[in-house]
Amino acid sequence: MGRFNLEDIEEFARNMPGGFFIYKGDGTGELLFVNDVLLDMFGCDNIEQYKELTGYTFKGMVHPDDMEMVETSISQQVDVNEKRLDFVEYRIVRRDGEVRWVDDYGRMVHTDDYGDVFFVFVRDITEKYKMARELEDKRNAELELERERQINEVKTSFFFNLSHDIRTPMNAIMGYTELSRKHIDEKEMLADYLEKVYDSSKHLLSLIDDLLEMSKLQSNELEIKYEVCYLGEQLKIITDMFKAQADQKNIEVIYDFDDIEDIVYVDAKRLRRVLGNLIDNAVKFTPDGGQVTISVEKKNTSKSGYSRYTFLVKDSGVGMSDEF
Repeated sequence: MGRFNLEDIEEFARNMPGGFFIYKGDGTGELLFVNDVLLDMFGCDNIEQYKELTGYTFKGMVHPDDMEMVETSISQQVDVNEKRLDFVEYRIVRRDGEVRWVDDYGRMVHTDDYGDVFFVFVRDITEKYKMARELEDKRNAELELERERQINEVKTSFFFNLSHDIRTPMNAIMGYTELSRKHIDEKEMLADYLEKVYDSSKHLLSLIDDLLEMSKLQSNELEIKYEVCYLGEQLKIITDMFKAQADQKNIEVIYDFDDIEDIVYVDAKRLRRVLGNLIDNAVKFTPDGGQVTISVEKKNTSKSGYSRYTFLVKDSGVGMSDEF
């Protein structure tokens, strides 16, 4: 810019509809000029009050908590902008203590008289900022409501499924208990029935333990707990639970996994739960005299020591449409 007449700029800027000020870019931030609109923005009646409030420096204008951010932003923008322009938003503190938000459009120019200086246009955006904050708060409130709705849906689904799951081992316990009473004098049959009651009781206990996982579900801390077990043994525990239920409806249950004797590493409780849900649905929706087939297919993988298992539960019930 070379030389510039500060008096001419003052005369021109004094009648601007918005705030305007000039300050040195030498690190001191010393103000060279402020117009009346800016004085009013800071709640000052005259320049003396403004100097007392701000020390007549740019740093004195900016809220202390925002100053580091403002200086960094301006410096980065001016360094990469050919026209040495910058735009920042920050808070100011009025003479009466009220905190307001402003946006600041500045340009650095070099002068012979003052070195680098910033010409800055500023306006009060407090109401605009409040509206934006209110919209953000509203969005956050809506998101929180949606989150609570989803949590409630998860809870409802969880308890519905849990009650559904609990009925399965309970039916098995009741069924085998009744058979035990009928065959109380037949030791081998009684021992077999009591073993099935015991297995179903353990499964029921594991489902009750799931109630404690509700808090973990809400905080995304649900863990898969792997253990070494015999896959065939787990399948027997699952299928035995549904034998009494199937017998009551005269449903033929075909097991196609007699040769599965593998030792596997799995969350046995959740494996039983998933397969149990499938078998329970198959028995429930198969009419009297129908058929349910439970099969397991094993395929070795290219990775040594690993296998892939496909579990299939097939029934002769009503089925479902492709769309469903």
